[in-house]
Amino acid sequence: MSTEDSSNRQTGIVAKWLNHRGIGFITPDGQEAEVGKDFLVHYSNIKQEPADGFKSLAEGTKVEFETTEDPKNPNKLIAINVTGVGGSNCDNYRGRRRNFHSKDKKEDDEPFVPGTQLFIGGLAEDCNWRDLKDHFKGNGEVKRADVFKKGGMGTIRYFKKEDAEAAIELLNGTEFQGNTIEVRLDKKAK
Repeated sequence: MSTEDSSNRQTGIVAKWLNHRGIGFITPDGQEAEVGKDFLVHYSNIKQEPADGFKSLAEGTKVEFETTEDPKNPNKLIAINVTGVGGSNCDNYRGRRRNFHSKDKKEDDEPFVPGTQLFIGGLAEDCNWRDLKDHFKGNGEVKRADVFKKGGMGTIRYFKKEDAEAAIELLNGTEFQGNTIEVRLDKKAK
């Protein structure tokens, strides 16, 4: 696939960026964020040279990109040659953080409320944050969902303490994606 041919370029929104891992996901324009439909992007495929030397993307940023077959999984496509719209530099994670998934509510503007974050253990190896969020949103408005690939763990943060308590009561010890999950208060959350 030629990197110079602009006819192969698509536009989309950075749906998730995991700065500590140097990867993220782009939802193509015209599609709802959906499991398996977003394109994985590795920091090495971002075409910019930031002043601080760290390539990253800000969640919610509009980008242009191309796709190619994932060398590790031939049935999947990944995003490459990622730029801002029109080939400009992308907004990066440093100094500009948005929580794309919480709609109009700004996570960084709201103080952390103790008792709203849950630890989730026993997750399936292929579980992602969208699956986890969807599973838990029946118990209240989910503020944030994260999945840590190593160890089958994740976290859910609710806006309300009552919703978190209800989720513990209703979902601890239940089956999710073929595994029995542990749901408890995350005592280390800040």
